[in-house]
Amino acid sequence: MVNLPRLSAIVVTLAGVTFSPATQAQFIRTLPDTLAPGGTSGGGFRTQCPDGTILAGVNASFGADMNSIAGVCRKFENGHYVGNLIPLETRGRPNDKHGQARCPTVVQGMWVGISGAGSSLVHHIELICGNLKKRTVEPSPIIDTATFGLLTHGGEAFATVAADCGPGAFAIGLQGTSGSLVDSVGMICGRFDDTPASKPGGIKAVGKAVKTTGAGDTTEPLPPGVVDNDDGGNDGGNGKGFRQLTAGGGKGSANTDTTIYDQPEGSDVAYLSAGDRVTIVQCNQKVANWCEISTPRHGWVWEPELDH
Repeated sequence: MVNLPRLSAIVVTLAGVTFSPATQAQFIRTLPDTLAPGGTSGGGFRTQCPDGTILAGVNASFGADMNSIAGVCRKFENGHYVGNLIPLETRGRPNDKHGQARCPTVVQGMWVGISGAGSSLVHHIELICGNLKKRTVEPSPIIDTATFGLLTHGGEAFATVAADCGPGAFAIGLQGTSGSLVDSVGMICGRFDDTPASKPGGIKAVGKAVKTTGAGDTTEPLPPGVVDNDDGGNDGGNGKGFRQLTAGGGKGSANTDTTIYDQPEGSDVAYLSAGDRVTIVQCNQKVANWCEISTPRHGWVWEPELDH
């Protein structure tokens, strides 16, 4: 590790990620953790936000490397944080050089600076903040204000590794290893979702077709392998009064739970579970980073969330 003077810190980079803004009708579904860059010494830790809250930022202390870290959580409703900050348990051993980082939107992930190639420690972190209107990553200049906070300390990071929950997701806690210092750190991830029983538009397996005329259920059975998104509207296209979403397609599949939109960055019209197959019409030709699909229904899906 080369010990060169530099401004090393918890810093914030603004990046863009699309979600549907959270409302009281939505709940937070846990996703797989990110990796936890750093070393393997110390004991494992896992600190998760209370139900109904998400990670809003972190508090930390430093010497030459990161001495301690603690997440802070907050409720997030209709695209904004509301209510008081809720601190999580501090891991590591704090000293008197403190810093903090906050995201004005959701915390999508972080870049983790590693102090060495051998017995690695966490040197610094840089939060990746999500923008609720876009999915493209557009880093901004480092923000140096009292709100976000920068902390100067010695040393130079050997390498920087991303611990990113990915597009459409956000952090709901921290996980890693620590002793007297922070050896490694990553994110516990989640995403806003709708309860299948109450949200119109969510794909669910059914044994009957659900009419879209408002007249109630029909006894006409759906064909095998067909699901219905039961949104109560006039879907059109199949002439039977219900939306027929056929599980199939041979050109790709969802690599995570994701959303089908009526147009890029438009309104959600249906949902896919990880592993669901789709028929892809085109990707990146009309709109960068978006795929147009024809089955299980016509719409648009964020391209990184499809394997093809």
